Amino acid sequence: MNEFFNHAVEFDFFRRNFDRTRWKFLDFVNKTGYKDEPEVNRDGKPLLRRTTPLHHVSRFNNWTKRRAIDRDWMINPIIRKLFNIYNRFDLNYIDDLGCTHFHVACEYGLENVVQIFLELGQDPNLLVQKTGNSPLYLALSHDKREVSRLLLKHRADPNVANKDGRTPLHVVGKNYWNSPNMEMLFELKKKLKPGQVDARDKLGNTPLHLAVSSVLDNANHVVQALLEIGANPNLANDKGLTPMHFICKRRYSSDLRVILWIMGYERNQPVQLDARDKLGNTPLHLAALRSFDHHFRWLLRRGADPNSVNEEGLTPLHIIAKIDFFLAEEFIDISEELNHLVQIDARDKLGNTPLHYALKYARHERVELLLRNGADPNSVNEEGLTPLHAVAKTDNDRYCVDVFFNINKELNQLVQVDARDKLGRTPLQLAVANLYPDMVDVFLDNGADLSSFVFPTEDYFAEKLVPKKCEKTPNFKLRIASRAMAVVECLENRGFELDRSNALTVMKIFADYELFERSADFEKCGYGRDGGKLVSKARKTKQIKILWPTTLSNLSLYDLIRLQPEELAKLTLKDLYYFARFGKFCKLPIKLGEACVLHLCEMMSRTFFRSWATISFLDLTRCTCPVLCCEKIIENLKNEDYHRICLADALQSS
Repeated sequence: MNEFFNHAVEFDFFRRNFDRTRWKFLDFVNKTGYKDEPEVNRDGKPLLRRTTPLHHVSRFNNWTKRRAIDRDWMINPIIRKLFNIYNRFDLNYIDDLGCTHFHVACEYGLENVVQIFLELGQDPNLLVQKTGNSPLYLALSHDKREVSRLLLKHRADPNVANKDGRTPLHVVGKNYWNSPNMEMLFELKKKLKPGQVDARDKLGNTPLHLAVSSVLDNANHVVQALLEIGANPNLANDKGLTPMHFICKRRYSSDLRVILWIMGYERNQPVQLDARDKLGNTPLHLAALRSFDHHFRWLLRRGADPNSVNEEGLTPLHIIAKIDFFLAEEFIDISEELNHLVQIDARDKLGNTPLHYALKYARHERVELLLRNGADPNSVNEEGLTPLHAVAKTDNDRYCVDVFFNINKELNQLVQVDARDKLGRTPLQLAVANLYPDMVDVFLDNGADLSSFVFPTEDYFAEKLVPKKCEKTPNFKLRIASRAMAVVECLENRGFELDRSNALTVMKIFADYELFERSADFEKCGYGRDGGKLVSKARKTKQIKILWPTTLSNLSLYDLIRLQPEELAKLTLKDLYYFARFGKFCKLPIKLGEACVLHLCEMMSRTFFRSWATISFLDLTRCTCPVLCCEKIIENLKNEDYHRICLADALQSS
């Protein structure tokens, strides 16, 4: 019969019979008057090591949680009916996890069953072997208050911790209850040993840590009660986080903050506003990181240090400079009001100032604020990088840099546009090396010296270029090719003349990133002479459109690929750069997108490759052929062939 019961309540049967079938079955068994008989050993003594249906059903708790099912509606009735069958309360059966019938009764709030167990001499502090949970811990965890009171009356110990180091008071702190009973908290206090109100779990969290991190509305009452019974508001957990750190990591915890502050003073335990965690962050750092302006403002007005630094040397101002934070101006105003001078040019461990970060992350409002409050536009970090060097390494639009130059002009501050880092590189060189044509333009517009400019060498030109997050391979390849050609165009339009080694440096990235076209692949995608049945597939490229930033008409990728050479000449490389930046190639099948992109790479760089290949071909033939003849001979070659010609010339000349 026991095996039949086990099958009836096992998980698969339970899942398949989700209706009232299981209850009807148990009702039927109860009406028959059937009672379980214990198994005995050779001496006729009952065997307590036994997994019963009660144990099986009690384990469905996690299953009901995952499905957001009320376990009191679903599991409790079954537990009650099974206790009518397994009614030998003098025998406390224990399963393979060390859970007993007594634990099940406490967890599911069966007060009458718990009462009988206790009257028959059951130990109220018996622990579950696997978890170390006490009966009181289980009852409190599931909001079984009457059972909790009953256990406390029978000498249940609230100081016992489980294997995670959590005591029943941690359960109250975690605020499992939707309407916490403060009387229960004070009942627990009567039996707490000295210092147990600040007992720590395995992570070093006290009940107060768990209370302030609770997301439930009534956490305020629990925090207040814990402070009233002596909880320390300044203890840190293993990560160095105090309760105030936890509060400043949550948006909606203003009441907790006030309670902690007021009661700390009332109990002569003032809250330490500048306490540092293991990373050196104060609550002010955390409030800034999460852009919680109400916490940030409150901390400042109560004396938090605006210049505190963490392990990385970052002040709150460094963090504000990096993120979208609306309290930046008020931060400086409040600090001045309280006579706390904010260090505008504070340096982190790498020597970066807030201005470095503001430019790097394109926070133009922060750039203006910092400059108007005395930030040094030419400050250098440990690598000798100025803020302009920092922005030359990032793919941001030029607006923020324009703001930087305009504010400095307004303030009559000289910006060292050609400052060199410890490797001797200028911001212009870094912008060229990182293929940022917008940055190249803005530096040249603001006085960068092109006469002394040295083109980047192979060792750092286009190094470490990787796809952006969620960027597909076609977009990435077109972005590299278009940016490289746009940078070359920017320099040549300003009068800079590339030499052969510079040209080979540019060509090398086409080889390294596999940007050369294979004509066979392109024709397979329906762009051959006839197109055949694949024309419809190729016309998917009509989906890729962009409004050009010039006066040109709105073109699609399909239209662009089919342009004749003379029509294509009307497009600048900057146009193709913007197309690569904003074109949505993710709409295309992978092979089609790849073929179209390589064809565009071929088109946009063809003039560059052919012009240098012509010069190299003349050198290789020792100028025995007229220029027109040389151009005619190599006219129909691919860019990859042009690259080989240039390499052969370089090898011969070396």
